[in-house]
Amino acid sequence: MKAIKYTVLGLVIGMLVGIGLGINIGKERPLLSNPFAEDPMTEKAKAAANKAKEIYEETKRIIKE
Repeated sequence: MKAIKYTVLGLVIGMLVGIGLGINIGKERPLLSNPFAEDPMTEKAKAAANKAKEIYEETKRIIKE
């Protein structure tokens, strides 16, 4: 009975750690950083600016065609 208890406990702890690492990998952050931390406003602003630039370039290309 102890073996089952420790196996289940190990699986639960392993899944929690794996979820945290998976979130960090998906957000392209360091593995051991806080997976639930908010992105800084500067990063959000840079991402929005890059998206706007891409839209501008694509629109410019379409107009030329």
